Amino acid sequence: MITLRIAAPFALSLALFFLAVPARSEIINGHNWTLNLEYRLLTEDDPPFSRQVYVCNTDLAGNCENSTSWDALTPQSGWEVAPARVRLFDSATVVLPAPPAGLPAQLVLGGYTLDYTAEVLDGKIFAFPPPWAVATVMRDTAMTYDVGTVVHEVTGPDGFRYTLFTAEVIVAQTYDLTMEGTLSGLSYPSGWIYSSRTLTEALVLDSDGLAYVLSAPTTSWQRWNAKP
Repeated sequence: MITLRIAAPFALSLALFFLAVPARSEIINGHNWTLNLEYRLLTEDDPPFSRQVYVCNTDLAGNCENSTSWDALTPQSGWEVAPARVRLFDSATVVLPAPPAGLPAQLVLGGYTLDYTAEVLDGKIFAFPPPWAVATVMRDTAMTYDVGTVVHEVTGPDGFRYTLFTAEVIVAQTYDLTMEGTLSGLSYPSGWIYSSRTLTEALVLDSDGLAYVLSAPTTSWQRWNAKP
């Protein structure tokens, strides 16, 4: 379940998010995954990239279900319906920031309610194939992986470790993400090392305002704040 800590300007209007309702989920390969659904405002660059990010609120009953229906939605001009993903973390605490002027704190798309959650400050592609990119994302989230959870990680040449936190549904359908080593056959950038392990103690990835994200077309990994 996602627990939301609401920034002061929205404490009243977003109070309903404290309702104790179960997170939305989808069964894939026998595992019950929580879906991560994002609606993104794109830049005018060529090619464009995501700038402002809205995320489906999993604490609302009947929301964020059915990845097929989500993927079939048509975005407004200048926006992107990101392909449905599964969340590899078990729970999270999120502080919802104030959106930029002219954008709502919450919007509804095709019956899905989404909250303004993050801004991509910068990003660059550094390796092919597939295209791998690094980005700095302004968001305040603390993602918790419970004891017994299998985590998939890559370590860069600089010694920083990145943990997989979302993967497109097709990845969960193709690979058993609850098994160690299942992503060892993927293509990683030169000098980057894949590893996996079953946690013997909880792991918390806290962005503390800024998240450093490694992305391939179907996976996203968050950097640890300090080297292991």
